[in-house]
Amino acid sequence: MLMQDFAASLSYKALPEDVLKVLRRSLLDSLGVAAIGSQTEMARIGTKTARMMFGATSASAARCLFDGNVASLAGAAMAGAMTIDSIDAMMAPPLAKVMQDLRSFQRFWFWPMNAV
Repeated sequence: MLMQDFAASLSYKALPEDVLKVLRRSLLDSLGVAAIGSQTEMARIGTKTARMMFGATSASAARCLFDGNVASLAGAAMAGAMTIDSIDAMMAPPLAKVMQDLRSFQRFWFWPMNAV
């Protein structure tokens, strides 16, 4: 079976609970990082670029994460990736400890590792 066939035929009910646990935790983590990242200059640049280069059309429109601006589906996805990467992948070494502490705080107070 090809990967795209597997993905297209997969249903939520077919996923085992341990996979759903990881998916829930990962989604919450990404949303938390996006919320923090939305305040960065890189996120603002990503959204502005998405609107300029990948503007919304009648056939393709979506809101950018934590921003409200509208771009095409591809543009909004790019802006979201840049927003998340502004914290997750692009942080300077001094910020690493701060982000580790923020993630620990988030997981402890909002989504404990053992509660999914």
